[in-house]
Amino acid sequence: MPKGKHNVCLTASVRLPKCQTTKNGPDLELVRLRFVAKVRMAGPGECWLWTGAKSDSGYGSFRWGRTQCAHRVAWMLAHGCDVPVGMDIMHSCDTPLCCNPAHLSPGTAKANLQQASRRGRLRVGRPNNRSLPSEDIAAIRAYVTENRKGVRDGVLTEAARVYGVTQSYVSMLMRGVRRQYDGQLPTELERAV
Repeated sequence: MPKGKHNVCLTASVRLPKCQTTKNGPDLELVRLRFVAKVRMAGPGECWLWTGAKSDSGYGSFRWGRTQCAHRVAWMLAHGCDVPVGMDIMHSCDTPLCCNPAHLSPGTAKANLQQASRRGRLRVGRPNNRSLPSEDIAAIRAYVTENRKGVRDGVLTEAARVYGVTQSYVSMLMRGVRRQYDGQLPTELERAV
């Protein structure tokens, strides 16, 4: 396969750009052969899917000195150098298993997050990463106060489940730690929690 601007072949020898070079020599060829054996290559503009091990986050995993993301290794093998320090390797195709070097480019973590946000690929944060309306805060406090029987009766956990927040968030509300959301001071009962 000829090498062009957007058509990089992992099995071909690569010209080293001006950057810190990776390991080279016979070991590099063995790594390249091991890597290519786990990639289902398609056309130059299509995604080349990783068929090897995957991480919990859905990205390919490859061991080269240490376990690293397969798309990072694909970029390093194609460009003949390490990923620049402090940079992520971003996918233009939004396919976590893609290893086509034409779809990969270095970018800062901020740029990677901005790109993911624009494309709607950011994962939703934990349920407690939002502020609740004053009505919900008052309802949680009333619910816990009405249903509390003992210190460890599970009311905080139940309230958290009902309102989609964590138990520790409910506990902080009851202690008055999150007063900034509703401007109310905790009652004597809430201070005792």
